[in-house]
Amino acid sequence: MGEKEKPPKGMKGNSMERYLELFPPLGHKEQMESGGIERKGSPFVPTLDLHGMTQEETRIALNDFLRNCRRRGIRRALVIHGKGYHSRGPAVLGNLVKDLLRNSKEVEDFGPAPPQKGGSGATWVLLRQRSR
Repeated sequence: MGEKEKPPKGMKGNSMERYLELFPPLGHKEQMESGGIERKGSPFVPTLDLHGMTQEETRIALNDFLRNCRRRGIRRALVIHGKGYHSRGPAVLGNLVKDLLRNSKEVEDFGPAPPQKGGSGATWVLLRQRSR
């Protein structure tokens, strides 16, 4: 599927799951690092790894990542927030990420990643199409 194609209509509700069934993620990834993009093969799925970040660092990194992806016309991305196994106390980044995605103007939909892409420690994001 090209980056400018629209996902099929009628996907609300379980739309991320349905979208991933119709258009499975590609095996390569892109890492956002220090404001730039490093491609590891092409085509790619942009990936943001939030391990070790504070809540404030997470807010900033996620907002920048989503804005940069959308500016480039990227429709889907993966956010790795971890499962909280190494946290002191309860895991917080996963819930924070979901709250930020839910309230983001950049995001059309999101959902849990499949087990091979991180399961409950990662979230797939479907970004809104860029307006022309």
